[in-house]
Amino acid sequence: MANIDEISRPLIFKPAGAKGGGGGQKQIPLLSITTAPSGTFKRGSRYYNSTTKLIYTATADNTWDNAKSATPEFGVIYVYDDNGTTKYYEWDGDSLVETDLERFQLIANKTNDYTSTSGVTYPTSKALSDGLDTKITKNTSITGGTKCKITYDAKGLVVAGEDLAASDIPDISSTYETKSNKITEITEESTDTQYASAKAIRDYVTNKINDYKELAVEMSPSGVFVRQLGAIGRNLTPSTDVAAGVDDFKNHPIFETYDCLVTLNTETGKAEEFAPEGTYEFDSHVGLPGYYVITMFPKFYYKLGILDTGNIKISLTNEPKTGYKVSPAHDREGRIVDWIGIGKYVIGEESADANEPFAVRSGVCPKTYTSVEAFETLVRQKGLRFFGYKEMLMIQLLATVKYASLNWQSKISQGNTNGWTNKKAVTTASDVDYVILTATDWAASTKIDTVPATMQCVAIGNSEAAAKWYKVLSIEDVTETIDGVETACKKITIDGTVSTTANTTLVYLGMQLTGATDNVLGADGENTGGGTISGTSGQGKRMCKNLGIESLVGNCGQNLGGIVNEVKVVDGVATATMLINPNPDGAVDYPTTSDRKGWIAITNKVPTTTRNNYKFLPSTDLAQDIFLFGATSGGFTGDYQYFTTSAGIKRVFYGGACGAGASLGGFYLACDYGLSVVPRHNGGRCVFVPGL
Repeated sequence: MANIDEISRPLIFKPAGAKGGGGGQKQIPLLSITTAPSGTFKRGSRYYNSTTKLIYTATADNTWDNAKSATPEFGVIYVYDDNGTTKYYEWDGDSLVETDLERFQLIANKTNDYTSTSGVTYPTSKALSDGLDTKITKNTSITGGTKCKITYDAKGLVVAGEDLAASDIPDISSTYETKSNKITEITEESTDTQYASAKAIRDYVTNKINDYKELAVEMSPSGVFVRQLGAIGRNLTPSTDVAAGVDDFKNHPIFETYDCLVTLNTETGKAEEFAPEGTYEFDSHVGLPGYYVITMFPKFYYKLGILDTGNIKISLTNEPKTGYKVSPAHDREGRIVDWIGIGKYVIGEESADANEPFAVRSGVCPKTYTSVEAFETLVRQKGLRFFGYKEMLMIQLLATVKYASLNWQSKISQGNTNGWTNKKAVTTASDVDYVILTATDWAASTKIDTVPATMQCVAIGNSEAAAKWYKVLSIEDVTETIDGVETACKKITIDGTVSTTANTTLVYLGMQLTGATDNVLGADGENTGGGTISGTSGQGKRMCKNLGIESLVGNCGQNLGGIVNEVKVVDGVATATMLINPNPDGAVDYPTTSDRKGWIAITNKVPTTTRNNYKFLPSTDLAQDIFLFGATSGGFTGDYQYFTTSAGIKRVFYGGACGAGASLGGFYLACDYGLSVVPRHNGGRCVFVPGL
């Protein structure tokens, strides 16, 4: 069965508001002129039912279920491919009848307008007669020649010619510049009495455009940031869910991101973009299992350097430039991609479909208790990749230039890093949909008291390893008898069933459901609801958006793929070496204590002491500069980098988790957990590489 693409033209999806073109007589292709055809066809294909005398339009691929119906239109040519022979039909008010396309074209092309210049229309005898009546009769012949002054009559015909006299030339000294005032370069010393050549104007405008395209920031070792080039004067005020902020970066080509849905093409085994945000397809699929919300970032170029002053300068541009490197995330081992997609939300638990291993959408519990290797394997089932050092480097470049700070908290929010706690259940119950804590424990905890209950989730279990996350449905005041005393308590109702043992079952509080920032009216900002960046009670207890992505900072600390910390201890002395996977898009194969698996060693660049300040570390070992690691000296204070002196291969996670990493956020780094450790507060994020 032919589909609509094969008999008409390719369907090109256009975002809402896009303008179409075209013209001419409207023609609509049909797959059948009698009954519903079978076989393969695309959404939007049509056929005519000779019994109902209606046109049916498919709303989904390969099925006429729920097809839309409509009466044929007058003045429209319906086209049908009858086994290789193209036939044309028109609606006569009762049925479709076969017609001659050329007959309609000839009649439509007839015109009485003798002024028509169309190569398609043809004139009537009236048009010919009217045209001849307008002809001009020539004058008496004159002597041919070339003259500067001519005389012409009312018909526009020349009747005489003369040479110029001195009196014919006007005084132009007040309207034209002298040649000596012409300049070939526009500078600060240029004056009002000078005029610039076309090349000087072009060069000046080009330089201004390039200054706009290139964004830069310079920072001193003491942490003083100065914006440069196109970043000068750009303001950033975080948005909230009740007020849109100011973001002068959003219209710059480097920051023109967009959200879309990505899904697995089961035939090719590759992930593909399904629909951009703002379309019917996006809105109708965004909550379905197997459709992942992705933020797409355009390709850009960067330059990172340490100046003679000791300052560090980061420069970004959206066009190739000598001395610049392509964004780390857009360089897939030599294959440069124009766009890279980052999961808008952390990887979450998918409970709506048992066949779907994870979710990337609003309203789900973050997926934790998962090793970094398991995360890598999980996302590849759907044609995606795991968020790794390449993507984090890209985010750090963009955020550092945009925020002119390494301390994201000072610009946006802590991002739910101060809400972590765990308490014990006070009642024993089997297969119930709630857990009860004392009001004293509740009040003493650093709970997320400024966040609505429906945005929270809790982990419940008799041990950390056995705990499981559940959505919170409600929190209410109750009274329980504890040791013979009536005690005020809090009853937390969840979306599942648990069995609890008094004084044994652990209840972990602090994690929030994905989608808490959906109402934030901008790409950067926090869902304040009582917290502000100045540090009121909600600060650090609500999630925020950075560069349009939720929880780049906070909620659950996120594992980084393609990077590990190798710690060796010899004679009681620990040395740390960061290992980088040179091909993170390749097979999932992490190093062991006896085999580095070909991963590249970044030697002597990772301290083994804890809680170190941050410092940039340009790399000569890789195509991209590595600058997310901690250092033992430098002025970038305010948060921690965690390392360990115990031997083994350690996984890396970033961004701060509940209870830690409250300031630097995206520059917070921890390398002290073994690869097999799966904490309750560490999750991950997926990456979409088009064409991979």
